[in-house]
Amino acid sequence: MDAEKAILDPLAGDWQATYTVAWSTTTSTSSTNGSSVLTLSPVSNARHRIDAAYSLLRALVVVILLATSLLCLRWYPISSGASGHLTTSKRNLTHIGDIQWWPTEHKDLWDGHIMVPKDYRNYSKGSMILGLRKLVTSHTDRRGTILLNPGGPGGDGSAWSYAGMQGLRTSRLGPHYDVVGFSPRGTRNAEPKTACFASTESAKLFLANSVMQNGISLHSNMSAGETLQKLEHGFRDLLVMQEVRGKMCAEHMDPDDLRYMGTTSVVRDIQFITEVLEGQESQINYWGASYGSILGAYLVNMLPGRLGRVSVDGIVDAATWAAIPSSFWYPSWLQSADGAFDWLLDECIGAGPQACPLMTSVNDTAVTLASRIDTFLDGLYTHPIAVTAASRPGYLTSGAVRTIILLALELPTQWPAFASQLAAAMFGNATGLYQLSTNLGMGTLGTRHAVTCADSVPFSRHYHGSSPPWPTVEQLAKVGLDALDMYSSRWALSSLVTEPDGGCEFWPVNKVEEVEEGTAAERFAGPWNHTLSNPILILSSKFDPVTPLANAKTLHENLKTSSALLLQNSPGHSTAMTKSLCTAYHSLRYFNEGVLPPPNTVCELDETPFGQSDVDRRNKTPEERMILDSTWEIARWAMGHVFEP
Repeated sequence: MDAEKAILDPLAGDWQATYTVAWSTTTSTSSTNGSSVLTLSPVSNARHRIDAAYSLLRALVVVILLATSLLCLRWYPISSGASGHLTTSKRNLTHIGDIQWWPTEHKDLWDGHIMVPKDYRNYSKGSMILGLRKLVTSHTDRRGTILLNPGGPGGDGSAWSYAGMQGLRTSRLGPHYDVVGFSPRGTRNAEPKTACFASTESAKLFLANSVMQNGISLHSNMSAGETLQKLEHGFRDLLVMQEVRGKMCAEHMDPDDLRYMGTTSVVRDIQFITEVLEGQESQINYWGASYGSILGAYLVNMLPGRLGRVSVDGIVDAATWAAIPSSFWYPSWLQSADGAFDWLLDECIGAGPQACPLMTSVNDTAVTLASRIDTFLDGLYTHPIAVTAASRPGYLTSGAVRTIILLALELPTQWPAFASQLAAAMFGNATGLYQLSTNLGMGTLGTRHAVTCADSVPFSRHYHGSSPPWPTVEQLAKVGLDALDMYSSRWALSSLVTEPDGGCEFWPVNKVEEVEEGTAAERFAGPWNHTLSNPILILSSKFDPVTPLANAKTLHENLKTSSALLLQNSPGHSTAMTKSLCTAYHSLRYFNEGVLPPPNTVCELDETPFGQSDVDRRNKTPEERMILDSTWEIARWAMGHVFEP
């Protein structure tokens, strides 16, 4: 019991003696590299913790915007304007709890940093720095702060685009809260950051034409024996590459830092940031999608009595995440992938050949389209397409295209652009798809694994207690074969690239016990069925290709009356990837009024992936059009124009 209490109660021990969340009216500004920053330090007077900060923030009229772009293929930021701001002013953070803000080009958007404890149970371990990005509310009825997580794992919430944050406010969160994205530990605007390779170019060379980038190519007519043999060859290559990656991370990272990168530590950060911004007993408000739903499940079960408004979307089963080795997570995630593919084909047929070039005749059906795509994939298995008109000449493989199609199934708003590129490749011009394939696998390079290997159950070289042994090539191949049979014969192995987990047996983390590896400093593993101080809102698409509806139902069943589940009748990875006024209104009502949707609520789409007639859109009110457009901004931020040239 004492051990369980220590895990669930971060205020135990010397917390209150060490740190009191409050601000005095004394603040200071300093200039670093010609830029003005605001530094706040924790003291004992709580009455002025926010008022003085905001009055000074609004008085500062200095613009800092360092623009970069990042191409990632999960729920990661594509363009932020935040990259590099860590080095601007971190030198002014000297104590745990110090926080800095400085203005951007938008008067209601602020960038910042906060210093947090490395280990919440032992402050002597040192500190970490997390990036922040805050969209300030101007509403007179301000109700606190909502913290955001964009997914990944490895997505950096401090890199939310301004339009994306505004989109969330308009279509999901409402006007009453400051909205704050933060850098989970190890991400690009945090220190230390997880960087296993010396440069992006070095990482790309490591991945080029490998199983981590192209996946495992298979033919639809292979026998089970042939498929198993092919899988064993692919997993043998994958394990060696995972070992290399682990050794590279060991060369470039402090293994002790990696022990503090897990989801449990990030929940502690959410509590800490909330208390710095709002006060020590304040309620925690949160929104997260994809991996952000895992973080949300950890949050509500670790701190069930501290919750205000919490909503999660695109649900991953956190209980399974914490209970089995990460090498075996992926198969059940593909339960809805074939349903999403069928939806894409039906939408294409409904749109017609002019809107969807995958059609070659008005007489095409979804069945003929599927057959044509399968034939193309089998042809690539036998004869990959050579591509010379690319920055890195090479060839397009069946495994790479299967991976790209799975990615497309997550992004219904980009189906028209994807259909054009896939059709071009099928007619011989594969440059577009090939260029995209050269960026596949970039999620495998450390940031994600710092989280997944901290969260996954620890391995042992041999059976020992409850710790499973290292997975073998034969075992991994058998799991892959079962996934093809049980979940999706087309896409099951593509998730090895899009959701590149596993390899934690090679992760360079200090051993907690002599035989165990990969154990985090603190690792929450349930229970997952707490009664919450306030109920949460769970959202899910019907045919989410990587986080199936079954996961959302499991979370809802675990939390029972402490949650409500809203189903959106749509494809795509989370409800935010498509446009539904119904979903937006229920989410806004929850955050604004605390009202949950009735049981068995199902929301329909207002705009289909291949568009909507101008007449239908003109029938919408200005408010409705604004909400629909703001949903698009969320999708645009989360995934970017992946399939557009």
